[in-house]
Amino acid sequence: SPARPARPISRPVYPRISRRMGEEGGVTIDAQIRADGSTGTVRVRITSTYQRLDDAAVQAVQKTRFLSATRGGIPVPSIVTLTFTFRLDDE
Repeated sequence: SPARPARPISRPVYPRISRRMGEEGGVTIDAQIRADGSTGTVRVRITSTYQRLDDAAVQAVQKTRFLSATRGGIPVPSIVTLTFTFRLDDE
């Protein structure tokens, strides 16, 4: 079975300066999930074009605890892909 968050992923913190500057966009993240459920390497697969938004998405994933993927009932490392959207009209 694939890896999945142990709890819903917290929404990334929308950087205040990004709000003030009208920055919006989607960020797609690839995250390595270790067999113990901890997060390994996290990288931006598709950028929002705004470094602050990309960094906020990466930080949200790094703080997340996962239930590891399993193969034959044995925990195994895996990669998950997650997408976050930053919209000024959200909230």
